[in-house]
Amino acid sequence: MIVWLLVLGFWGLMILYAWNSMILFGLVWTLCIWWIQKDKRIVGIWVFIFILAMALTTPIERKPRAGIYSVIEIKNNYVLASKDRQIIVVYGLENPNYFDQIEIDQFEPLHSLHNKNLFHFPSAMHKQRIDYAAQIDQNTEIISSYSIRARCYSFLKNDKLYSQLFYQLGQQEDVLVQLGLPILGVFSILRRRVRKLFSKRIAYLIEWGCMMIYMFLFPIPHSLLRMFLFSIASYGLKTPTRRLQFSICAFLCLKPYAADSFAFVLPVCLQTISLLDKGRFHQWLLRKGTLILCQLWYFHRIDVFLLIFFGPLRKIYTYLMTLSLIPMIRHIALYAYSLLTHFLSSCPKLQYHYTPGFLFLFFLFFLIWKRKTWIVIGLCLLPFFQTKIDPFFHVYMLDIGQGDCTLIVEPFSRSAVMIDCGGNLYRDNVEQVVYPFLQSIQVNHLDALIVTHDDFDHNGGVDNLSKLISIDSIITNPNKTPSVSYPFFSLLPDRQEQGNDGSILSYFVYDEVGYLWTGDAGIKIEQELIQSYALNVDILKLGHHGSDTSSSYSFLDTLRPKLGLVSVGYKNRYRHPSSQVIARCHQMGIQTLETKDVGSIHLFSFRGCLFFESASGLFGIIRL
Repeated sequence: MIVWLLVLGFWGLMILYAWNSMILFGLVWTLCIWWIQKDKRIVGIWVFIFILAMALTTPIERKPRAGIYSVIEIKNNYVLASKDRQIIVVYGLENPNYFDQIEIDQFEPLHSLHNKNLFHFPSAMHKQRIDYAAQIDQNTEIISSYSIRARCYSFLKNDKLYSQLFYQLGQQEDVLVQLGLPILGVFSILRRRVRKLFSKRIAYLIEWGCMMIYMFLFPIPHSLLRMFLFSIASYGLKTPTRRLQFSICAFLCLKPYAADSFAFVLPVCLQTISLLDKGRFHQWLLRKGTLILCQLWYFHRIDVFLLIFFGPLRKIYTYLMTLSLIPMIRHIALYAYSLLTHFLSSCPKLQYHYTPGFLFLFFLFFLIWKRKTWIVIGLCLLPFFQTKIDPFFHVYMLDIGQGDCTLIVEPFSRSAVMIDCGGNLYRDNVEQVVYPFLQSIQVNHLDALIVTHDDFDHNGGVDNLSKLISIDSIITNPNKTPSVSYPFFSLLPDRQEQGNDGSILSYFVYDEVGYLWTGDAGIKIEQELIQSYALNVDILKLGHHGSDTSSSYSFLDTLRPKLGLVSVGYKNRYRHPSSQVIARCHQMGIQTLETKDVGSIHLFSFRGCLFFESASGLFGIIRL
């Protein structure tokens, strides 16, 4: 018990990976250890573990230096390059290879769209202490490598099967490949054959030698490293529990940033379940439950097909890869693999999307603590009913770059209205941001989509979105309003202006909070607004992405909103928002949030209490 407490504490420290959180967690865990086992020696061991964790997470120099960088890892759209322990992301390198030498002298911080519930590349890289990127151009000097790993990559990179299994290039959503299960399966088959032919010591030496050769030639999957460490522990430790504990601690020391990675957490959980003294059916239920929890936590969805056929697919992948290593039947194995991938891609996507929140974690905690049947039932039903029992009014401003997209969701999912769905020339905003976000919060239908005006950054994604979900009405006429149960108005509907000044002006009120969205309307329209209406505005989306063509002094002075929102792209060519507009807001006491800085912005209210949070982690209460 106490050993598991120390191991889990070490694991928790590595997951937090931030000194302030680690210190707080370390103090709490110290009290728990002292309360359970009043032994100074155990507390001393924990203090040593805590110091070790702090040392492993010590930040290195942040800003990279100019010089020669060496490619250490190749991904689909970028490579990782290293110099003096400093690792950066490099874009634009054509036909990269391992250990190629690149001269780099310009860097910029990593940045990408940041939306709640969706993958954020800079955050994932930050856990590995990677915060900067470089863009390669045609004049960059590159020295090719002729190392053994580089030659292996040159030989295998065009092979569809091997490039995916050895280098994880190609389909990134293949969970089995992410877990490294085909590779593990091959080594498992090798282990069984070798142990039948040789003594225990020779068998282990052959197994370790093959694994080290693989790790020398190819990138090291987290799952294979864990298997290697467990194999070492199996030779020196007698009980499976001690072997697992050793492999967890050794892995965390070697790969501290991977403590919460899917490829480490799921296998460890499944292996822990196998050690429990439970019946086969009980263990089967626990394994399926663990797979469901990991799918929800990491991918925010339950893949029913994968859940049912996880075991058979793992075996098929393993046998196909093993057979592909035999030259005489390699073509047959490759053909079978192509048929399998085609079959899986053509199968209907039996997926249910759900993002675990506080309520889900609350039920899960009580399930672990109380182990009551009603808690199990509640936890299973929660993903299907949580949105129907949600009493909050939600307003989401998505981060889609230089464009606008806002979603308004009424309590208990009574209605969902979107204002604008902007496009982008360099990516599909609907495919990459809008639709995945709607899936993550279980919005499968829009009562209305308001298109403020005919600009691509406001209406460019409307056609694509209408093909993916049902939309009752697409409103382009200012005389029409959404059919919702709360006050929703289109202001100055009889204007004759075209272009930006013809933008639909949406004003809605809920929980005594007033919201005003003005599209790209300019100062002239703002003056008409304050002359024609007495508006109570608490939340204002600054017009025209914060440009100085909108948000005049008299307009802001008249409305005096509590919060101003700016939907704007990072380093946009228009240099939005205007520094004068932002300074004007601050001068009047109007706080501003910009999507380029904080990511998507979520406002939610309940009975006159208004809260906000951003994808970057900001949270606050707005006093009305």
